[in-house]
Amino acid sequence: MGCGLNKLEKLDDKRPGNIYSTLKRPHVETKIDVVYEYRYVDFTTLSQ
Repeated sequence: MGCGLNKLEKLDDKRPGNIYSTLKRPHVETKIDVVYEYRYVDFTTLSQ
């Protein structure tokens, strides 16, 4: 019985971790997109 309970706890621990990783991925992608746009604007200003 103790072994079964331990297995359930391990599965629960892995589930939220996976969701957190997936949530963090798009966050980073959005941040890079904003930085890239900001740099592009700066480059255009320097050219003119």
